[in-house]
Amino acid sequence: MTQINLLPWREELRAEKQTEFAVLTVVVAVIAGLVCLAVHMFNEHQIDNQNKRNNMIQQEITIVDRKIKEIKDIEERKEALEARIGVIEGLQSGRPEMVRLFNEFIRIVPKEVYIESFEQKGGQLTIKGVALSQSRVSEYMENLDKSPIFGIPKLKVITAKSEGQTKRFLFTLQVKLASKEKTEDQ
Repeated sequence: MTQINLLPWREELRAEKQTEFAVLTVVVAVIAGLVCLAVHMFNEHQIDNQNKRNNMIQQEITIVDRKIKEIKDIEERKEALEARIGVIEGLQSGRPEMVRLFNEFIRIVPKEVYIESFEQKGGQLTIKGVALSQSRVSEYMENLDKSPIFGIPKLKVITAKSEGQTKRFLFTLQVKLASKEKTEDQ
C-alpha cells in the first residue's frame, strides 16, 4: 500500500524557510552592525591619531616661533652693537683728524687775525673772528683754500667796527672739510 502523507508539508517548508530567512536577516544585520562599528572605531582611531599629530605639530610650531623671536632679538642686538662699533670706529679714526685739523688751523691763521669761535657741524666749519684789516681776512681765506684739509671758504659776513683810532673787522665764514681722499692725495 502506498503511504500518503497528510501532514501540511508545504506549510512546514514555508515556516522553515521563513525561520532561515529571519536567522539570515538577523545574522546579516549583526554583521553589518559589526562592520559599521569597526569602520566607526577605525575612523575614530584615525581622527585621534591625526589630532595627536596636529597637537605635536602645533607644539613644534610654537617652539620654532619662540626660536624665531629669539633670533630676531639677537639680530636686533647684533645690529645695535654693529652700529655702536661703527660709531666707536668713526670716533677712533677721527681722533688723529682732529689733531691734524687743529694743527693746520693754527698754522694758517695769519697775524692780526683772531679767531673768537668756530663750530663744526658734520663736515662744515663756521668760523667767527676779528681782523685788523680786510686784507688779513682775504689772506686767511686764501690760506684756507690752499690747505689740504679745508675746502673753499665762503665769507658770510664782514662788518667794520671802530674803537677809537683802531678799526676792526668782524667776520664769519664757512668752510667745508676736505674729503679724506683729497687729504691723502696731498
